Amino acid sequence: MTEKSIYRLWLLVAAGILSALLFLSATWLDVKPVVSPDFFFGSDDAELAEAKRINDLFPAEEFLILQVSTDNIRSPEYLRSIRDMTNRLDTLAGFNRLLSLSSGPEDVEAALKSPFWRPLLIGEDGKSSLIIAFLPRHGNEQLTAVTIEIAEDYKTAPGVEGIYISGMPYITYQIQQSILKDVSLFSVIAVLVFALLIGFLFRSVVIPISSIVSGFAAVMLTMLLLQLVGQPFGILTANLAIIVFVLVQSQAIYLTNNFLTASGSSFASRLIATYRVTLPAAFLCALTTMLGFLSLLLVSAEPLRQLGVGGSIGVVSSFVSSFLLYPVVLSKVTVQRNGGPAKVRKTGGRSVLKPVFMVALSVAAMASVYGAAQLKWDPSLFSYFEDESDIKSGLVTIDENGGSSPLQLVVSLKTGETLDTGRAYEKLWSLHQALEAHESVGTVLSLPALLAEANNHPLAFLVPWQQMVTLLQLDVNQSVADSFLDEDRKQSLFLLRMYEQGRDQPRREIVSELQEIANDQGFRVQLTGGVYYLQGYLAGLVLQSLIEGVIFLLCSFAVLAAIIMRSVRVALIMGVAASLIPLISIGTSGYLHMPLDIISAPAFSVAFGIAVDALLHLGLAYRRAIKGQAAEPIKVALAEQGKGILGASVVIFCGFSVLFLSEFPPTIRFGFILMMGAFIAALVSLILFPALLSRTQKSEGITN
Repeated sequence: MTEKSIYRLWLLVAAGILSALLFLSATWLDVKPVVSPDFFFGSDDAELAEAKRINDLFPAEEFLILQVSTDNIRSPEYLRSIRDMTNRLDTLAGFNRLLSLSSGPEDVEAALKSPFWRPLLIGEDGKSSLIIAFLPRHGNEQLTAVTIEIAEDYKTAPGVEGIYISGMPYITYQIQQSILKDVSLFSVIAVLVFALLIGFLFRSVVIPISSIVSGFAAVMLTMLLLQLVGQPFGILTANLAIIVFVLVQSQAIYLTNNFLTASGSSFASRLIATYRVTLPAAFLCALTTMLGFLSLLLVSAEPLRQLGVGGSIGVVSSFVSSFLLYPVVLSKVTVQRNGGPAKVRKTGGRSVLKPVFMVALSVAAMASVYGAAQLKWDPSLFSYFEDESDIKSGLVTIDENGGSSPLQLVVSLKTGETLDTGRAYEKLWSLHQALEAHESVGTVLSLPALLAEANNHPLAFLVPWQQMVTLLQLDVNQSVADSFLDEDRKQSLFLLRMYEQGRDQPRREIVSELQEIANDQGFRVQLTGGVYYLQGYLAGLVLQSLIEGVIFLLCSFAVLAAIIMRSVRVALIMGVAASLIPLISIGTSGYLHMPLDIISAPAFSVAFGIAVDALLHLGLAYRRAIKGQAAEPIKVALAEQGKGILGASVVIFCGFSVLFLSEFPPTIRFGFILMMGAFIAALVSLILFPALLSRTQKSEGITN
């Protein structure tokens, strides 16, 4: 076959692959984000299993909290609006039950005096009441959306001054909507920005079109393969699409840069030369990045494990798309007349800027050690929303009135006694008050509060404690005691609404303090669960995965560098240079008090991958220059790969700047971290690495 016929066949194969991907994506692919209230479950980890055992002992539902504010909680107009709103919510198919001033206590005065209903339904300021809507744990997105619409309708109802919503179904619904909005917005903007930048870099129309098409092909292939293996479009999958897309753009820049300077009289010979130069570094970069993603499979957090699977598939997809689809259009690219070995520019003397950059990087690296220690690794759920947004304002308002994040403690007496006696009631009530006194605890709901409410009945003194508990377990009383007491009456549930706003301590430390309070009161904490506890545990897993992932990537990269460079000293230099990328990025995030949430945290590893790509291309070019006995191998390597490294860094930096248009803070933080990584990667690859490398030339037997 002739070169022309082979090219036509390649073009047909590429067109067929794109057509198949488009057809399958349009007819089969489901890209709706799945963000359930328990998205961090799904692990066999012992601590997460505790939360599931609590749900088995005390079956609980998800709930929405609607705080309805007023200037007079006793106002007839206000109480009528509460009743109407409760009745309207009750007509919706899906809610299991509703609690409000019109559905629970006898009247508002009884609720204000009740040790059970007041903390449950009355705001701490006494100028608001809550409507608590219980709903199924899964498939409640539409119900949440309709509830939001109803709340909007009643914001101007008589006696009502404002309505605010909280609860995990509401938070996850808003996260889902933010992800959908970002995907639809940035899929268009990112195409325009990357296309303009790559087109400007190479003064071509064909190159940006092909790079964008190849990027989308890699994203489609990744999503299709994920759906094929049964992995849903989760909380991190939207950013995975961005990662895959950018990996293709990066390789497209290196391929084009190397093709433009490749030697050869025909397209085939230049393409082979381009592959020979680009493929080894790209393959090693893909291998390093994939190892980083695979390391996430060892983490207990389900979203991170999903990212590990998705990232590994995405790396393979981006590699295949970059080297199978994108190069098809290179035949249409005009090759520079001076194609062949890169020419070295003569310099008149030493650069003054180089030592300045070296000193600046050294100072930044040392300062970043302190900044990394300040990293805000256990952020509030509120950090997922903009400070001035109505969503966050509502969450904060509810949080200030009794807390917003549920924490569950299952306790038993150290003596092993049952909890249905007068003596047990006194000890439980003492524990209730001690927990309520903690500064991080808002509202406490418990068995003693329920019994205290029942004890307010005029004839309650005639009923022994054991019989009172039995009465509260009857169906006629909605089996209310079963929500707080297990079957053998030896374990009791304390449900705490924890404050999120203004929290400085990690959640795990606060939970330990509460467990110690229970211990001091003569109880043993058998199980711990709830969103507050699980979010704290998830934050620890995210931090652990970040530290272990960066260390693993650095070690893997150093080993690969030693193998390909065949020099331990050069490999160490590459490792030191690469380590500055995550170190300075993490340190800067710490100084800026940037929350380390589960969505933006993987950006550090992606930024490292960008740096690895640049260093590998430059390192292999340096090795080729040495083998070619170049008089100035470092300058030859920079002349060959410098434009590609600088171009990739600039394009990635500017391309991710569009993420600042997002209204979803985790997306903004994700983009900022990648911008930092691209900027530092350029400095490290083009200044620090060559400078350190030049100091080893004498020991390597090379003169500059």
